[in-house]
Amino acid sequence: MSNRNSKIAVVVGSVLVAVSVFSYFKYFHDPVLAKVGETKITKSDVAYRDKIIRLSYPEEKRSMGLYQLMNSAIHYEVLKSNGVQISEDVIDQEMKRIDDNTRNPEQLKSIKSIFKEDAEAYRRVFVLPTLVDRVIHFDFFLNDEKTQEASIKPPLEFINAIKNGRETFRSRAKKQNIEIVKAKISAKDGVVWEKSGNDLSASEKDLSHEAQAEMEKVLPKRDNAPSASGGEYQKWQQILAGLEPGQMVPLPLNYGELWLVILFEKKTSPTSFEIVAGAFPKLEYGKWLASEKSKLEIEIYDKTVPSPK
Repeated sequence: MSNRNSKIAVVVGSVLVAVSVFSYFKYFHDPVLAKVGETKITKSDVAYRDKIIRLSYPEEKRSMGLYQLMNSAIHYEVLKSNGVQISEDVIDQEMKRIDDNTRNPEQLKSIKSIFKEDAEAYRRVFVLPTLVDRVIHFDFFLNDEKTQEASIKPPLEFINAIKNGRETFRSRAKKQNIEIVKAKISAKDGVVWEKSGNDLSASEKDLSHEAQAEMEKVLPKRDNAPSASGGEYQKWQQILAGLEPGQMVPLPLNYGELWLVILFEKKTSPTSFEIVAGAFPKLEYGKWLASEKSKLEIEIYDKTVPSPK
């Protein structure tokens, strides 16, 4: 072997030894405690997360960091398997959203101080979990067409049955045992819901605090859905654009946890009208997530700390 090749061999050997030594010390200094799909959770990640938890719960002595990070890793891997890509740019945007919208700047400052100069750990342990924990339910699960394909079939069947002239709105609702609700919508008061039932006369009763409270349970408020505020009047005008009283909105309305089928009942003044709606539940999130989770390879190497069941 030439001197040149010998020197190259020595250099390569030295690099490999150095890498091996580094990996050896890294493994024992910061071992992987769990793996969810391709996501590894290390001892230092769990320690960081525990410190975040104790900012809000200083009395908590247990290590819950692994539990939280594994749940977030499950969300991340489920999103990936369903085609949602979380790029570095997306994480940057989430970091900015947190900075711009935090309701507790001092708490956020304390969280950042935990990581000191370790910006990557801050992104991995705090920003990414915050992102995926929100996105998986509110942005993906409730709005993904493929995921909700089965849940939208009953409201579509409802609309088609009425469109074909076979049944009225209320007779079809009674047949499918669908909750009927009514809303009075005006430029002055926005949207006010009341429970209607399948009896037409019941829908004409005056609103009560009890009925309004019950309606708020049936129709949960979401930022992207019409709710009881004056500014929603224009949204409902757009939804009903081109319809005459007695006609239905041609497609189910995506309303948070529900699909709504909407009947434009009547116009009560130039700036007010009434609608009747049938509420159809979407898929149950817990069951869907459990099904998606079962497809993941999950390994827990440290059994001494709490982890998701």
